[in-house]
Parts: sequence; C-alpha cells; structure tokens
Amino acid sequence: MNKPKVAVIGTGGTIASIGKTPLDILDYGANKTMIEVDEIIAMFPIVHEVAEVVPVPYRAIPSPSVGFAEWRDLVLKSDELAQDPDLDGIVVTHGTASLEETAYALHLTVKADIPVVVVGSVCVWRDKILLCRRAIDPRRGNKEIAQCGKGHV
Repeated sequence: MNKPKVAVIGTGGTIASIGKTPLDILDYGANKTMIEVDEIIAMFPIVHEVAEVVPVPYRAIPSPSVGFAEWRDLVLKSDELAQDPDLDGIVVTHGTASLEETAYALHLTVKADIPVVVVGSVCVWRDKILLCRRAIDPRRGNKEIAQCGKGHV
C-alpha cells in the first residue's frame, strides 16, 4: 500500500519550542529557542511509517505574532502545495495562542481540495510526538484537531 504524501508547514509556537531539558515543561519559553519543522520531524522518525512527510519551512515564531500577513502567506503556500497532484494533505504546526484564528482564516480562504490540519501543542515534548503522529496519519486522528477545507473546521 502506498503511503499518503503529507506536507508539514511549521510556524513555530510551543510545538517548535525547545526547553533547557526534555523535562522542561513549564519555563521552556525562557530558553527562547524554536526549531524549524524539518527538525521536529527528524525528532520523530516514526511518522515516516505512516506517510511520506515533506517538511515545508516557513517561520518559527511565537503564535501571538501570527496575524494577517502570516495568514496570507499560509494560504498562498497551502494553495501552491496543493497543486501537487500527489499531495494528500497539509499539516500546519502552530502555537496555541492563535491556532483557532489561523484555522478559521485558512478555512475561509484556502482553495485547496485536500485536508489542511492545523495542530498545536501545550506540552513541549509529549505533545510533539502525539500530535505530529495524529496530524500526519489521519486514520489515527483526533476529532479535536482543527481541520480546514472540505467544507468544515
């Protein structure tokens, strides 16, 4: 069976944050270190068991910094990626402070006819593993993850 091809766009937020240690679950922001999406994916090679994952670098910024300019760029990037007929879906990693707003903006404006899943993390290490796996493999998805496109959020 062929694995689905999924593009993962990284925007930053807690899911991209690195604490001083793997047990740093409270003051990880004090480290002021965020990693790019390819580094997140490299941390969890298990995702390659369920999909062909294509990391799409974007920005690694705190989610309160995400606004109209970033939404426009994400819409354009999503629509551009969706032109690939082999692409089965798009995952946008995102901080939780403005995740709903981004999901709604994408829902209203993305023209792509493939699922666009916006996923965030509230716990630096544990959530990275679980949410990346669930977002990339829709068969194991979580109904609480915002999905944009195909007529629903």
